[in-house]
Amino acid sequence: MMLGFVVGSLFMFSSCTQDTLNPQKIAYGSLIQVASDGTTTVSTNNLLAAFTATPSLSDAEVAMLLKMKEEEKLARDVYITLYEKWPKPIFSNISGAEERHLQAVITLLKFYNQADTLIAARGVFSTPALTQLYQTLVAKGDSSLANAYQVGLQIEEMNIKDLTEALATDPNANIVTTFENLLKASRNHLRAFYLQLSALGIVYVPQFITQDEYDTTVISPMEQGRQYALQNHNRYNYQYQHGNNGH
Repeated sequence: MMLGFVVGSLFMFSSCTQDTLNPQKIAYGSLIQVASDGTTTVSTNNLLAAFTATPSLSDAEVAMLLKMKEEEKLARDVYITLYEKWPKPIFSNISGAEERHLQAVITLLKFYNQADTLIAARGVFSTPALTQLYQTLVAKGDSSLANAYQVGLQIEEMNIKDLTEALATDPNANIVTTFENLLKASRNHLRAFYLQLSALGIVYVPQFITQDEYDTTVISPMEQGRQYALQNHNRYNYQYQHGNNGH
């Protein structure tokens, strides 16, 4: 009995010591969830918990985020509209995922206390060029189901191109974390639309990425998310912590 008491006491002492030495137990988790059809959503809660303290955004980084906010909205709006014409699960599922992607970018903007986080009505965008692109894509997708799938491929490869180019500028760590996961999601959605179009016996020619990149991507498996440290103590008001420090 005495031996059991001693062993138990040592175990309790060891646990208390570990808790004292490591008071903040960091959980780990993925930032994306991938469904069997390739639909890939971003967990904004996990994303926020994975953010780290960085200097404030540069003007170029703000512009980068606002551009991606509009692109994610474009994807969401087009897929919602195409689902009304062609009630296929892929349009409903991926439009829902794009809403989560849009919220991921907005979460990042809010983390840095940026003002432009509102979302306009469907089909309404910040520039006439994007509004025209939305109308063009919807008109093309309305003409046939095959064209609707090709619109999906076009949107996803456009996102892949712009996300890749943005990451090449070496932005801050939180943009990298967000964009790397959005890029995985876009590649998974490209694969999903490819499978739908291939089932119709139609070959798609990429417009924004190279043929080699397209071919390599669509025949590779769906990508899964890696594990990130989810440090909940990072959920603070950014400007309160950092003031107006430059980038």
